[in-house]
Amino acid sequence: MKQKLLIHCPANSTTGGPEALHQFCSVAKNFIDTKICYYLDNSAKVPSKFSNYAVSKSDFFDDENTFHLIPEISTKYFTNKIKNGKIIIFWLSVDNFLNLKDRSKLRNFIYYFSSLITHRRPMIFLKKYLHLSQSEYSNSFLRKNNFKFSFIGDYIRQECYDLNTTVDKKNYILYNPKKGINKLLPVASELKNKYQLIPLENLSSIKLKDMLQISKIYIDFGRLPGKDRIPREAILNNCCILIGKRGAGVNDEDFSISDKFKINVDNSNYISHTKNLIIDIMENYELNIKEFENYKKKILDEKNIFEKNIKNFINSKIIFKK
Repeated sequence: MKQKLLIHCPANSTTGGPEALHQFCSVAKNFIDTKICYYLDNSAKVPSKFSNYAVSKSDFFDDENTFHLIPEISTKYFTNKIKNGKIIIFWLSVDNFLNLKDRSKLRNFIYYFSSLITHRRPMIFLKKYLHLSQSEYSNSFLRKNNFKFSFIGDYIRQECYDLNTTVDKKNYILYNPKKGINKLLPVASELKNKYQLIPLENLSSIKLKDMLQISKIYIDFGRLPGKDRIPREAILNNCCILIGKRGAGVNDEDFSISDKFKINVDNSNYISHTKNLIIDIMENYELNIKEFENYKKKILDEKNIFEKNIKNFINSKIIFKK
């Protein structure tokens, strides 16, 4: 019988991980019968935000000819549910699997082990499955645990940027209030009388693009659990970015930017250092934005790499797998 691929996605979620799952589906369908299946709410429809991916929805099914692509956050649920098909785990966010947040090490430890009871399967039981990664941060985690894997990545859809638009940049500092806000607030208090700091929340993709296009700086001091989207969208819209030197921000593959734009938020002088850097960017924006050109080109090539990686994975691990 013909092999099939069923991609499992949490229902009614439009964050970066679910978008990568829809992107995967939109490419994989060119090589194998591929459908998306929403869990937690079987009646869910394809989110309008992802309509351009033109994916087809399916109810859950399971047979020996089916490959099931699942996100790392729901390994326990699916390894219990899937009895006949073969499982592929897509590592979209290492920190989400480990349930790591900006809290004490003890609390993170407690939350992780509680997640093993509810949603996660311990790593020792996952090695037998196929594994895919979204970022170098995921690659490093899988290598550390001696897992074999294939790097896939993801990309920024064109709706999120416009390379042909030239607008006057304002001295705006944008930030995500859900990402590392405790590290940003001390910096914000130093600059609130000099520049306008604007939280990015409850915005459509178009509105987010509009804000990025008119602003000079985007700051993300969050954990960066993978190759996050908004920092890349910011660069494509000619924003200088400042990120925390943590998570995926540590390596030079996921965020290939000058080290001066990666802030060690655990350093005692990070507040004054960040303040001075922001002032320099505002006063010398044209010089600073040029330092992101090479990474901008790399981001624009991510779709081509993503498509090639999926094609290679399907041909080598699914279609010709015995």
